[in-house]
Amino acid sequence: MDGIHPSIRKYGELLLDADTVVRDTFFKLVESGEFAFECRAQGDLYSFYMDEGQQRTLTEKKIHLPDGFSINVVNVEKEHEQIHDALTYADKEHVECTRLRVVHLPSVCIRDCEGKLASWEMSHHYGQLTHLYTLENHRGKGIGQTTETLLAQNFVQSGLRVFKYVDY
Repeated sequence: MDGIHPSIRKYGELLLDADTVVRDTFFKLVESGEFAFECRAQGDLYSFYMDEGQQRTLTEKKIHLPDGFSINVVNVEKEHEQIHDALTYADKEHVECTRLRVVHLPSVCIRDCEGKLASWEMSHHYGQLTHLYTLENHRGKGIGQTTETLLAQNFVQSGLRVFKYVDY
């Protein structure tokens, strides 16, 4: 590990978010033993993005929520741990990263009639929509789709390209 950046050596881990060519090259190096990394998760993702026409159409879309639901913002200090705990790929000890993402990057949530989180989505530090989550008892009502539409509209209004990665 002589040629490894000091921070990677210090923490002993690396998050790789890359296209197929870079990812495949990295995994070949890991398999060859050149890098002493243990790979905890890997997967293939499709890249999805909206072109300018789709983004224009998106900005004109009206939002309709079922009765009792409301659009809101995340109460970061009270709710970031709940959001972090729902993340599929997150390290449970890195809850502070989730808090910082919700504080500094675009996010949106929908609340139920009691004011509790029903659905949310946030932005990844690389700029994509990520971690859409709807609580199980609120699924099947279109709330997740509405949550993603809201965040995507926020991106367009901020001059950002709407894109995300989808597991397959």
